[in-house]
Amino acid sequence: MDTTYDVRVWAIRAREGRTGRKAYEVRWLVAKKPWADTFPTRALANGFRSRLERAQKEGEAFRLLDGLPVSVARQADEMSWFDFAQRYIDMKWPRAAGKSRAGNADTLATVTPVLLSSSRGRPDDAVLRKAMTGWAFNAKRRDAAKPADVERALRWLQDNTVPVSQLDDPAMARRALEQISVRMDGKPAAAKTVARKRAVLHNALEYAVELKVLNRNRLPEVKWTPPKDVKSIDKRVVINPDQARKLLSAVAAQFIDGQPRRSSGPMLTAYFAVMYYAGLRPEEAAMLRKQDLQLPENGWGELLLSETAPVAGAAWTDSGSVGTDGS
Repeated sequence: MDTTYDVRVWAIRAREGRTGRKAYEVRWLVAKKPWADTFPTRALANGFRSRLERAQKEGEAFRLLDGLPVSVARQADEMSWFDFAQRYIDMKWPRAAGKSRAGNADTLATVTPVLLSSSRGRPDDAVLRKAMTGWAFNAKRRDAAKPADVERALRWLQDNTVPVSQLDDPAMARRALEQISVRMDGKPAAAKTVARKRAVLHNALEYAVELKVLNRNRLPEVKWTPPKDVKSIDKRVVINPDQARKLLSAVAAQFIDGQPRRSSGPMLTAYFAVMYYAGLRPEEAAMLRKQDLQLPENGWGELLLSETAPVAGAAWTDSGSVGTDGS
């Protein structure tokens, strides 16, 4: 492969990305040809620039093919899981709703513990998860100030996850699937939760194939049985009809002689009623409107569900406030 020693490294340039978030660009010349790479944080950009400068000072050859020092190019061919996970989050972030952003981060944070390359100096599991879901896998907060323990955890993760290419082994893919099948307390996860996380993991591995850091997505090849939904109802936690009537009566009792003690009383009465009698989820009940009702004078009626309102935390929305989407 053709190489050269004619190299010049420029200073880091901060610029605003297409999504409005600041990005940091490292630029350098190799045999008078310009090269550039962009990073979501200044720390990552500084680290990459330092590697270029170190290679230059030590007299290492740079490749004409991609502008990288031979040693860095060799490592770049083996992208770590942690670096890839952040790149996947950044790819999905601009077009994802707030709940989807949180779900993506949750899935990647769940899988990462089985993709560690070392346990030496490993931070506490709770700190690792907080570092990932609170900062590393949140494109909006990644550059924000962090507690000292989170900073240490992120530095440790940067150096201690396996290359993405290891997921080309079906056995490693199975470990990832088994990991999303259990909760943090070790108990089996709900079937819907596992299905959601598997979909995110599958999509992430498809992106790894697209980036050419993984040969193929092995998940479909793994003979793995996901947990099934439990159909029985636990009478200890589901209210019975008598309790439901008392609940609605208590809500309605906020009205004395027709005078509301709380303006939200009528809405809350209807809200809880359709959840119990029609089986609506909270986000469906919240978006139910009069035009969605087909209720005859007698007998069964019909509710037409056209919208839902899943609530995302402020950390996952572009506006910085609690919302129902990514805006």
